[in-house]
Parts: sequence; C-alpha cells; structure tokens
Amino acid sequence: RTLIRTYTYKLYRNRRVERKFYQWLGTCRYVYNIAKATKESAYDAGVSLSCYDLQKQLTPCKKEEELSFLKEVHSQTLQEVIERLDKSYKNFFSKRAKYPKWASRKSWRSFGFKKGTKQTNKGFTLPKFGEVKVHNNRSIKGQIKTARLVKKADGIYLHVVSEVRERAYCANESQVGVDMGITYF
Repeated sequence: RTLIRTYTYKLYRNRRVERKFYQWLGTCRYVYNIAKATKESAYDAGVSLSCYDLQKQLTPCKKEEELSFLKEVHSQTLQEVIERLDKSYKNFFSKRAKYPKWASRKSWRSFGFKKGTKQTNKGFTLPKFGEVKVHNNRSIKGQIKTARLVKKADGIYLHVVSEVRERAYCANESQVGVDMGITYF
C-alpha cells in the first residue's frame, strides 16, 4: 500500500533566500495574473484555452527582452502556477468554489516545485532556487514527489510531499485484534 506524507520544515533566516523567495513569489503572481487575463480575453473572443495552451506560451515569453525575469524562475514552478489557475477554474465550473480572484500580494503566499527536490545534510536543494537550510532536518522516508515554499507569519516554511510504500501490518490476514478497553487501572 502507498502512503503520501507531508513533512514541514522551517527555513533558517537568510537574506539571500528571503530576497529570492519574494522575487520568485512576485514572478509567480505575475504569471498567474497574465494567464488569467489571457484566459478571460480568449473566452470573451470565443476561444477556450487549456492549461497546456497557456503553458506553451511561457517559452516565447521568456525570450522577450522585457520578460527576461521569467528565466530566473524554474520552468516547472511557472507551469505549476498555471496548473493552479486551471484547477481554480475547474473548481469554479464544478460549483466547488467561487470565481478565481486575481493574485494579490496579500493572498499569494506560496509556490511549488514538481520535481528535482533533493535532501542534503543541512536542508534541501530546490531546482534553480538553490540550497536552503532548515531547522530539525529529519530524514524523509520514501521518494520525494513535490515541494512547496510557503510564507507564514513567523517565517518561510518548506512542505515536502513524499510517497512511502508500507507493508501490511499483519503478516497473516486471518489475524484480528480486539480492543477490550481499560477495565481496571
């Protein structure tokens, strides 16, 4: 059986990491808002753009001189931002959520990494972001699937999702355990 586990680590305060985090966060907000505007204008023109159509537009945008700052952020992080927008539209159309809002500084606090996160002795290495040092670096069981940097009130946190394969608890399927409760303490 396969289990999904999320490990949460608080990052050590570091000006370089914080500056880079806020730059990436601003770039992700920008991509989200541009993708939302593109999707809405295309819808008004009678064209339906999929998540994949929007992601294909990222490559030519990176080549433009005024959008060269997009090159600094990992491509899969930008793709994850567009997937986030697509998921919010799908939730809206299936009546599970309200209409997607614009990404503001107040509400936008995280971005993710789909692949490539590796654990080191002092923390983690994130794709194109670099190494981050964390408090209480405990080893992760299983294979790392995704990672997400999140801004909270007391600092920046790293959420790492891993997939763990566990054996069944009982070796013999015919065994049954019965909890009788406490009768005398």
